[in-house]
Amino acid sequence: MSRHTIAARSVPKAKTDRIDVRLPGDTKRVIERAASLIGTTTSDFITMKAYEAAQRVVEGHDRWILNTEQSKAFVDALLNTEPNAALRAAAKHHSSLVKTNTR
Repeated sequence: MSRHTIAARSVPKAKTDRIDVRLPGDTKRVIERAASLIGTTTSDFITMKAYEAAQRVVEGHDRWILNTEQSKAFVDALLNTEPNAALRAAAKHHSSLVKTNTR
């Protein structure tokens, strides 16, 4: 008996949302040319490039890049700081919400 793997095809999502932009004619012409050079539509090109840029911005916002000195200071602050009343209250509240798995 032979085994066959069926690859799941992703179904394209319906394009229902819209963003309208105004831009100078020379900017539009460069975008149209770039889209044409890679064989895609202007709309798909703009969507792809805007999405890539947005991902970089979000990633840059969500991730910290620390040098050695900053990294040591951060770890030191985490490990060697006494919890204040607000942190103790938050930990107590968290414990009341989360059941620990003890066997």
